[in-house]
Amino acid sequence: MKAQLRTATPERPQTGPGSEIAKPSTTTVKKLKYTVLAALTGLVLAVTPSFATSINVYGTGAGQGDNGQIDNHYILYSAPTGAGPAYTTPDYPGWVAAPSGTHWINPYSSIGAAPQGYYDYQTTFDLTGLDPSTAMLMGKWAADNAGDIYLNGSLATGTGISIPGYYGFKQLTDFTVTGGFVSGINTLDFVIFNDANVTGFVADVSGTASGGETPEPGTLTLFGTGILSLGGLLRRRLRA
Repeated sequence: MKAQLRTATPERPQTGPGSEIAKPSTTTVKKLKYTVLAALTGLVLAVTPSFATSINVYGTGAGQGDNGQIDNHYILYSAPTGAGPAYTTPDYPGWVAAPSGTHWINPYSSIGAAPQGYYDYQTTFDLTGLDPSTAMLMGKWAADNAGDIYLNGSLATGTGISIPGYYGFKQLTDFTVTGGFVSGINTLDFVIFNDANVTGFVADVSGTASGGETPEPGTLTLFGTGILSLGGLLRRRLRA
């Protein structure tokens, strides 16, 4: 008679007290939920555009008098009279009135005839901590006689950036600068052409930019993959 083989039924492994499989603790599940929630919140914040912040940029003679004071924010970067300070001056007969909070500036502490040529008035502003691709400048300006706006050494991109002819001092010209910004320090130049006699220029300038640079697509992909992994881990623990 053949012996009957008896197949033993494998015992269920005991991974916890008694014969029950240990479940993840309530505290562990809560921690995983909070981790996934925090990661999702971070992703939402990463892809949500920041609110626009004002750029610290100033108009000519801002916060000063019009009596020949050295401009606190603009220099005469180059000129037929030589580089040096730019000075505030009262509105000359025929010039349009300076916008509120600004003054005309010129090469001299007291206005007088200036040689023919190009006068480069320069100011700077800082975009550290802001996204340069979202930056924009806007304002109004006038020039005796004509002029162009330059950003970081190149003719600015935007509207109203050139005042042609010889009578750019009779009215204010609206302008916007929409491109060419860089991280950190930026230079803004108003290059004025003087045909003869007195010269000067006035500008009212403001600007905005969003905070922080936009994350690269690859960074967002890695972030999203990490969140999916956390979600999968939480689901497996809940099913255990």
